[in-house]
Amino acid sequence: MHKQEELSINNLLKLFRLSLTNIKIYPITSPVVENQINELYNLLKQILQEKTFITISEMDGKIFINEEEYHSKDPISISNITYLAQFFIQTGIKSISFKKELLLEELKSFIVALTYKKTNISTKEIIKQIIEKHNIKNIAIDEVEYITVLRSDKTLKNILQTISQPISNFTDLMKVLNNVLPELDKIQDEETKKKIISTIAKQLSNLDTHILSDLLTNPLPQKFEQLELKQQILNNLTKKI
Repeated sequence: MHKQEELSINNLLKLFRLSLTNIKIYPITSPVVENQINELYNLLKQILQEKTFITISEMDGKIFINEEEYHSKDPISISNITYLAQFFIQTGIKSISFKKELLLEELKSFIVALTYKKTNISTKEIIKQIIEKHNIKNIAIDEVEYITVLRSDKTLKNILQTISQPISNFTDLMKVLNNVLPELDKIQDEETKKKIISTIAKQLSNLDTHILSDLLTNPLPQKFEQLELKQQILNNLTKKI
């Protein structure tokens, strides 16, 4: 992770923590909360210019950004990591993914949902209900939860990093899939391979409609045809209807 990216991630974790903290203290209409969420949104959009999605996740009390554990020697950053790790543990959420087309209203609804409390209903379930109720398409929880089991594998990290690259058209998509193929061929375990294809399908299901149309009507590299990537994407799209 280069210096500028590290600064962006430091700020992201700081703003996420402040948003979670302030929403508990001030009303949603407070300028403090509005400004904090706007700052978080602007930073996320800046980061997402270079990525298809960004995922913050927790495993064993550690915070991961996409597939990479986030380290810092800065005391404030360490404090933010500790706070967010506890947040994930307490809510039962393993990962939160923000996608390229993220809208400000989606982020506001999501942050507010994190503060809701209901008897006999977990925060995680409340958030799922809010995501469905408000038709939030660009924020997902636990969409890449299998990574928490397998993220130590370098091959998997390479694949996840590759599919997070921006895809603007069908040519970009084919380049990404062809770059994934050599890494995919290194994986011998068929169950692991199926999980990876499932995750790739979930991410590609969020592409623009014109790219999805080209994807579904044009041949893909043979390996992806054999692994039924198109069918899994179709299944994901059907669930969203």
